[in-house]
Amino acid sequence: MRTIYQIDQGFLGETAEIAPGQPAPAGWTFTAPPKIPRGKAAKWDGEHGSGWTLVPSSEEKAAQSARETLQQADQLRERLAAIDAERDARIARGKPHTFADGTTGTVQLRHERDRVNINAVATAGTALVAAGSTDTVSFRDAEDVTHTLTGVEAVQFGLAVMQWVSAHYAAAWAHKDAIKAMQTAGEDIADYDLSQGWPEGAP
Repeated sequence: MRTIYQIDQGFLGETAEIAPGQPAPAGWTFTAPPKIPRGKAAKWDGEHGSGWTLVPSSEEKAAQSARETLQQADQLRERLAAIDAERDARIARGKPHTFADGTTGTVQLRHERDRVNINAVATAGTALVAAGSTDTVSFRDAEDVTHTLTGVEAVQFGLAVMQWVSAHYAAAWAHKDAIKAMQTAGEDIADYDLSQGWPEGAP
C-alpha cells in the first residue's frame, strides 16, 4: 500500500492508503510533507515549487476561517433560494377560496396570466361599483366552475387573493429573518424547517 496526502484547500489534510500502481486522486499527492514543528503548518506549493513548505499555523487558521465564512455564505444563499422556491410552489398550487355564492373552489395562480385575469376581475368590479351598475363579472375557477360576482364581490375577491399572495411573501420574509438570525447566532441552518408558518387556504 502507498500513502497519499490530501491537499485540503492548499494545506495538509488527511492521509490515506491506496494500492501500489494506482494514481493519486485529484486533490491528493504522494509527496510526504516534512516534519511539522509546533506553530507551523504544511502548505502545498507543488505548482510553483517542489512540494510542501512550512508556514505559520496562523496562516492555515486564517484560510480555514475564510473557507468557513464562504461555506456559510453559500449555505445561506441556498436556504434563501429554497424559501423562495417553497413560496412560489405554494402560491402556484392555487388559493382555496369561498366565493360569494357560498361554494368553494381554487383560484389558479400558476403564472402571470392568472394574476392578470384576477386583476381584470377586480378592476371590472371597481368600475361597476363606481358606475353604480348592477351588472356582474364572471370568474371560472380551477374546477371549471363559473362564479358570478357583483361589483362589490369582485373587488372583495381581488383583495382576498392579493392578501393571500402577500401573506406568502410575508411568511417567506419571516423565514429568511429567522434563518439569518440562526446563522448569526452560530446555529446550524441546514435542517431549518421550511414547511411551517405558511398561510392556509383562508376564504
